[in-house]
Amino acid sequence: IAKDTEKLLNLYHQHYELALRSSNLYRLCLYAISVALLCLIILKLRVASQGMKIANRSLEEKILESTQMNAALQAQIAERQRAEEALRESEEKYRDLFENANDIIYTHDLAGNYTSANKACEKITGFTNEESLKLNLAQVIAPEYLEIVKQMGEWKAQGKGASTYELGI
Repeated sequence: IAKDTEKLLNLYHQHYELALRSSNLYRLCLYAISVALLCLIILKLRVASQGMKIANRSLEEKILESTQMNAALQAQIAERQRAEEALRESEEKYRDLFENANDIIYTHDLAGNYTSANKACEKITGFTNEESLKLNLAQVIAPEYLEIVKQMGEWKAQGKGASTYELGI
């Protein structure tokens, strides 16, 4: 279409001046060229319009898809923020329970080394928190409970043991 339009346009320009000075037949030919040229231009515009409509539809689909993805991401972000807030609240409750309990609460690794201890541990044992974290269960537990501690550690390592138990110090 572009080549045909260009040819007709060149033909029109070549004969325009002649048509102004020539007979009606020549003018009629020029008019026919003009009509053909306009038809081709209209056809080009229609084709371009169709292309624009298709591109516009495609763009609208992509915008809709992006909007939906954005909404899904916003929902995931909001859910994550709620989960993080719930975790923070849970940690605060646990920390408060851990720190303010009247009984000794501690954690230790599988070798028996203390990894954390609460304030009651300081009051009851007399060891500061820093001192407790340098100790091993074998140094603090009453000798008659050491075998139980060893057995509980083995069970825990196998996934069978309890997480809480009472011992004498």
